[in-house]
Amino acid sequence: MLTKLMSDDVAKLWNTVLKLALRETIPPYVLLKNETLNNVLENLLSGDLHCWIAHEKIENIEDELKIYAVIFTTFFNDICSRTKSLMIYGIYATTLIPPEIWNDGIATLITFAKNKKCSLIIGHSSNPIITQKAKEIGGNTDYQYISIPLTQ
Repeated sequence: MLTKLMSDDVAKLWNTVLKLALRETIPPYVLLKNETLNNVLENLLSGDLHCWIAHEKIENIEDELKIYAVIFTTFFNDICSRTKSLMIYGIYATTLIPPEIWNDGIATLITFAKNKKCSLIIGHSSNPIITQKAKEIGGNTDYQYISIPLTQ
């Protein structure tokens, strides 16, 4: 099951799991500086960046939640083509993710993106498992991400 966290949940989980997940999955186009994580937290709390957790379905609220993954998403608007996409900002797996959790999570993200009038779900990954999962659902993985650091 994939659940989108509300601001209160983000605040509760920030110092335990979310900060670590973000630090491990920071996109390659982001420079990790002292203020980077604070800026990201600000955007999580404002709703500009979304945080999702992949977990087992629980029967009642007292059950312990087993988290398989943390996913960060945001909207990317290409101003030249006027294309709106749901961008996967980062995926952090805490353990091997069962196929039913993957499938449910992908379906949830697709539904969310369609409801928000997105044309695409986009992302980047150097993880071969993520790349393979994208291919399995018809994703195009032909392109390479290129970044050229500029030193000051």
